[in-house]
This record gives sequence, C-alpha cells and structure tokens, in this order.
Amino acid sequence: QGHVYFAISGYQTFYSSEAGTPKNICNKQTNKPIKHLPFPRIPKPRPNALTHNNMSLAKQNYSNASEEAVNQQINTELQASLVYLSMAAWAGSVNVALPGLEKYFRESCEEERAHAQLLINYQNMRGGRVVLRALQAPELDWGSAKNAVESSLQLEKDVNKSLLNLHKIAEESNDPQLCDYIESNFLEEQVKSIKALASMCTQLNRVGDGLGVYLWDQQLRNSDTGVETGDITA
Repeated sequence: QGHVYFAISGYQTFYSSEAGTPKNICNKQTNKPIKHLPFPRIPKPRPNALTHNNMSLAKQNYSNASEEAVNQQINTELQASLVYLSMAAWAGSVNVALPGLEKYFRESCEEERAHAQLLINYQNMRGGRVVLRALQAPELDWGSAKNAVESSLQLEKDVNKSLLNLHKIAEESNDPQLCDYIESNFLEEQVKSIKALASMCTQLNRVGDGLGVYLWDQQLRNSDTGVETGDITA
C-alpha cells in the first residue's frame, strides 16, 4: 500500500508515495538491486548560428546606430501610413464626402506603407534585425479639408526630418551605401510631396469654404494626384 512500480527499459523502480523518491532499483529478472540505470546520454542542443545574440553573416560596415535608426524610420513610415489611413476614412465618410481628398490620402497611405517595406527589405539585406514597435492611434476627426491638408503637410515634414537624421547617422558611421539608398529612394520624393501639399494649402486658403472646397475636391478627384512623384497636375 502506498507503493508504485515503474518499468523503465527492462528495469523497475520502487517508489514510495509518501516520500516521492526512489527507495530501490532492481533488475526485473534477478530482483537484485542495481546502482544506476543505463539511460542513454542526451546530447546538448547546438546553438543556432543566427540567433539575435550573434552577428548576422551578412552584416558588414553596418553600425548599431544605423540599424537602430533604420528601425526608427520603419516605424515612422508605418505611423504616417496609419495617419493617412485615418484621414482617408474621414474624407470618405458621408458627413465629409470629399472623394478627391479621400483618394489622395488613401494613395499616400499606400505610399508610406511601401516606404516601410523598402526599409524592412534593406534592413534584412544589410544583416540587421527588424524591430517593429507599437503605433499610436491617430485622430478620428480632422475638422476640415484645410486642417487635414495642413496636418498632412506637417506629417511629411516630420517624416523628412526623420530621414535627414537617418542620413546624418549614416554619414557619421561612414556608411556611404546607406546614404546612397536614402538619397535614391526617399529624399527627392519627400521634398516634392512637401511642395505639393504646400500648394494645396494655398489653394484651399484661396477657395474658402462651401462650393469652393467642393470644386477644388472635384478637380483633385479627376486629376493625377501625383503622390508617388509629388506632382499634382490637372
């Protein structure tokens, strides 16, 4: 009573349910005590050569400061994409009904998301580790077309400032490849977007409210928004 027998690889172990520890280990055939069970030796797992604690095999002349700055820019682009998505949803609601502005903000959302993907691909190419952080919930109500476009202009300036900071870090780290990548894929497009949005702010100040905004939005809807190039043409 209170005893349990376990059969393991041809041997039986006698346990006491009260103590919970082995009292005797016997051979099942001879019933004589033995000292050790012949358990096979289990090899220790080999460490993965590409864990986050080890440097990637592809990493060369890519400083930790540059890697962190690229991750920061990835999250900045994703945050901008989320803000533009909120703006597009606001402009497309029945209480606002500005389809031209909704189209522009939706395409801007997709553009910022594409920028983030470019940087994710680049981070992986250089042997860095992509770190995505939590995004902040954007505003829900942007008030008016003028306020929304002005907020969009400030957003693009903030993104451009972040890109310039990334470029500066790449220069300080003596990383010409990263500098070239930023210049070739982001900087020119960014200043064109800032110029286009500044022009839109001037136009909205000129047309006023009501019918003027409606006609301005219809022109924006029927035109090439030029989000990818920063040029808006009728």
